Amino acid sequence: MEIYQIRYFLAVAETGSFTKAADRVHVSQPTLSAGIKKLEAGLQSTLFDRQARRSVLSPAGIRFLDRARTIMAEVERARTELTETSQTRLLRLGCLPGLPGRRLADLLATFSAAYSDITLDLREAEADRLEQWLEQDRIDVALTTTGPLSDARSTPLYRQNMVLGMAQDHPFTSRQTVRPEDLKDQPYVLRQHCPFVRPLNTYFTERNIRPKVLCRTRQETRALTLVAAGLGVTILPDTLNWPGVRLRPMDGLNMQSTIALVRQDGVANETADLFQTFATSHDWKPHEGDDITAARLNWAH
Repeated sequence: MEIYQIRYFLAVAETGSFTKAADRVHVSQPTLSAGIKKLEAGLQSTLFDRQARRSVLSPAGIRFLDRARTIMAEVERARTELTETSQTRLLRLGCLPGLPGRRLADLLATFSAAYSDITLDLREAEADRLEQWLEQDRIDVALTTTGPLSDARSTPLYRQNMVLGMAQDHPFTSRQTVRPEDLKDQPYVLRQHCPFVRPLNTYFTERNIRPKVLCRTRQETRALTLVAAGLGVTILPDTLNWPGVRLRPMDGLNMQSTIALVRQDGVANETADLFQTFATSHDWKPHEGDDITAARLNWAH
């Protein structure tokens, strides 16, 4: 059993993909696959159930996961103790309020575990403020929507569609899609930090609809808590998971956005390079259970 094999194993376990794991550890996919096979041969166990779109841990892989994380944690501690000059590095990260919380937390946890000498300074703001902070050298990296920032500094991470969110027992959950006129008598929670506030206003105005606004808030948790309690509905990205909230598309609501990692223009930054590798290989898609259970696959935790 070699250390690199364990690192390969943990990368696949966290990303759920041999391709993304290979990007994360900077090797080709055949090289990573060969390392996993050698590890499985040494352990005389199959560690992954290889499915069409995603590789999931086998029962043996689940049992091995805690051991693997412990091994990598001990390796990291040994490396730190034997380093004569230990210098802490800083990554200043800005992000949108509406990013999927569990997916973002998983990314930050795995990155911090892999690079314990890098301190994260996380700041939350809307897209225009994040752009200002980049220009003012107040942050190194931004996780934000594309638009004015969609240039050479920008690396797309995932796309999201705007849909209607409602309580899990709401009558609309029985429908495949919801018509905009159905919102006329529905209490509505307005997410003021949403970048689509103005386009949504146009969408409703063109259809002669004026939602009954129950609450205006810039706090994502407050908005989603109110929706889950059945006090109103809201329009939100389909990447957000929240306990008790169900999502349905709306007729004629064709609003999409791309979340991207944006760097400072022309600035070399090793910590930003490392974080970009993790962010681009990260699994950003929501999974069932994200909203109610802690992540189990924080490798090298």
